[in-house]
Amino acid sequence: MDNQFKEINVEYLLVISHNSGFCKKESEFLDIMTASSDLNVDKSENKIYYKNKNYQFKYYFEYGSFIDDKLQKGQSYANFKLSCSFEDSNMDTEQIDKFSDLIGALDRFLNEQCKISGGKICDDLSKYYSSKAYCKIHELENLLRKIITIFMTKHLGKEWPNSYLPKKLRESIENTKKNQNENPELDILCLYYSDFKDLSHFLFENSPLKDINLIKNDISKINSFDELDLNLLKEEYCDNNNWNRFFEESISVDSNKLKEKWDILYHMRCKVAHNREFSKKDYSITLSSIKFLKGIFENTLDKIGTIDLPEYKKELMVETVEQNRSENKITGYKEYYKKSILELGVFFKIYSWESYEKIDFSTVNLTLAKELLNDKIITPENYEIMLKIPEYFEKAYDPKDVEKISYDVSKFIVKLDLIKELFE
Repeated sequence: MDNQFKEINVEYLLVISHNSGFCKKESEFLDIMTASSDLNVDKSENKIYYKNKNYQFKYYFEYGSFIDDKLQKGQSYANFKLSCSFEDSNMDTEQIDKFSDLIGALDRFLNEQCKISGGKICDDLSKYYSSKAYCKIHELENLLRKIITIFMTKHLGKEWPNSYLPKKLRESIENTKKNQNENPELDILCLYYSDFKDLSHFLFENSPLKDINLIKNDISKINSFDELDLNLLKEEYCDNNNWNRFFEESISVDSNKLKEKWDILYHMRCKVAHNREFSKKDYSITLSSIKFLKGIFENTLDKIGTIDLPEYKKELMVETVEQNRSENKITGYKEYYKKSILELGVFFKIYSWESYEKIDFSTVNLTLAKELLNDKIITPENYEIMLKIPEYFEKAYDPKDVEKISYDVSKFIVKLDLIKELFE
C-alpha cells in the first residue's frame, strides 16, 4: 500500500492582503519555514533540511499579482509546494511523519493569519494516511458483520434477516442490492450490504423487544402475583440494545464504551470516504479506536460458539421474530389498501389521503362507491366489493386476524385489481 507513493506533495494557493506582511517574496516565505532551529534551507537546490539533514524536503514558491489588478487591488497570490521524496521508491515512515509535523506547523501558522484566504489545493499527506486507515476500517467492519451474521444465524436460522432486522435497515439493504442490480431478497449475508452506521444501529441502538402496546394484553393473562415475572417484563418492554442482550454477559464490556469508540471511528471513516483532510493525528485516533474495538470483537468471535442464551431470551427472540413477521404482513396489507383507495380517490379528484385521516373512512368509501355506481362506472357487483374495503382495511390492523383473513384478502385483492383496471 505504502509503495504507491514515490513522492508526497502538499501544495497551497493563498490570496494575501498587501498589508498582511506575509510572503511578499520568496525570502519571507523561507523565513517562516526556518523559524525553527531544526530547519535549514539550501536555496540553490530548493531544499529544506530538517533535524541536522536527517530529513530533506523540496520546495517550490511563486508569488504574483492578479491578471486584472484593478479588480483585486491590494491583494496578491502565493502558490507554494512542499515535497517529500523517497530514494528508490522505498518509503520512510519516519520521514513522512516528520514531513507531517512540518505541514502541521505551517497550517497552524496560516490559520492564525486573518488576512490570508485559501489553503491546500493538493494534499498527498491526507491521501497517504487515509489509504492506510481505510483497509483497517474495512477489516473491522467486516469483522463485526461476521460476528452478527454467525450469531443470528446460529440462534434464529436463515430467516432472521426478514424477521429480526429493523424495518429501516431491511429497506436500506434492499435498496443497496437493487442499486447494484442484484436480487433484493435478504439472505444470511445481507449485512455485507449494510452501511457502517447501520451496524451501529443494529448493535447499540436502544429499543424494546416487544411493542409497548402489547403489554396490556400480556398483563391481562396474569392471574396472580406468583405468575408475574418482572425481569421478563423488563426484558420485553424496557429499552435495551442487542449488544447488552446477547454479548455483554459473556464479554463483560459496556455497550456505551463500544458505541463511543465506534462513533469516533464512524467520524473518521466519513473523512476518508468523503475526501476530507485526514492528518497524522486523525490516523492515530483511528488506530486507537480500531485497536480497542478489534480486541473486543476478536474475543467475541472466539467465544461465539460457546455463548448460550438463557431459555427465556431464546423464547423472546423467537416471539419477536413471529411478531415482526405478522407486522410485516400487516404493513403489506395496509400499504396495499391505502395505495389502492388513494388511486381511486385521486382519479376522480374527490378526496386526498389526508381527507381519509380526518373523515370517517367508511363514509368516504361509501360516498365514492355511490358516485361510481351512479355514473355507471362500476357494476352493482363491484359496488358490493367496494363496500367491503373498510372491513378488510380494519382487519389488516388487527394482528389476531392476519392469518385468518389471508385467504379472503388475497381473493379481495384480485377483485380490487379488476376495479382498478376500469380506470386505467
